[in-house]
Amino acid sequence: EQVPDIWDYAIEGMEELLTVECASQVTLFKYPNMSFRGAAGHILPIFSLEKSLKELASHAAFRDRRAIPLMSAELSDTLVEFSLLKRPVKIEKGAEDIEIGRDWVAVEKGYMRSVILPQIPVRKKWTPQETVSYAILKAGFDPASDMDDVVLYRVRAQAFIEQKPGG
Repeated sequence: EQVPDIWDYAIEGMEELLTVECASQVTLFKYPNMSFRGAAGHILPIFSLEKSLKELASHAAFRDRRAIPLMSAELSDTLVEFSLLKRPVKIEKGAEDIEIGRDWVAVEKGYMRSVILPQIPVRKKWTPQETVSYAILKAGFDPASDMDDVVLYRVRAQAFIEQKPGG
């Protein structure tokens, strides 16, 4: 089966947008229960929107270590969410500067990093501090350890999700 070309779906005036470098995320969900099926993203703008869509969708479907690779039989039951990200903003005050449900949370300590999407703390009913603590654990270090080297970022995004598979 041939992979569709993104240019087949571009509407008039959209061509320029597809060539702009942007930070983005693709998340896949099983329909209708919305269980996680894979995700991939770039928090910084390193690829064009066209390349990001292709690369990240492929990575989310077949190379996300948190999920088994997507099977062709699942395609008709898979929803795609695509998010365009704004540049990360360093947070000086701490967790109180995070708005649950709106902000992505990113932490960095040396070469260790992680990102928490805004819908996760909503589903888990986490506070901003719990969200930061989980992001720190996800990055691979203990939130009770020396926090002086931890850099916290807030990222805002516009998400687009299919209402049903295939559209």
